[in-house]
Amino acid sequence: IAKANKIKVVLATFAYSPFFDDPAIACRENQAALKEHNDVVKGFTGEANIFDFAAVMPQGKEYYLDGYHFSPSGNKVRAQLIGDYLIGAGLVGSTKQEEKTK
Repeated sequence: IAKANKIKVVLATFAYSPFFDDPAIACRENQAALKEHNDVVKGFTGEANIFDFAAVMPQGKEYYLDGYHFSPSGNKVRAQLIGDYLIGAGLVGSTKQEEKTK
């Protein structure tokens, strides 16, 4: 459907912080499942762009509320990283403000 509508697809790995006690994140089995999920995403061979978000998103507790939901500061970092990826991959243009500073 995306290809038929000339929509570029981006798949991203799942970032989380292992520094929380929530069983959804802390247990070894769930961390293994998240690693497996991220490996599947990184191994996708279709026409999608692959953003290894988990590799660049900091894991510090200050960026997460519970290990997998982002805090306000985590959302700022997430937005910047995603924006940088999309611009760097040529999927969107830079903003007018960025163009003025170049």
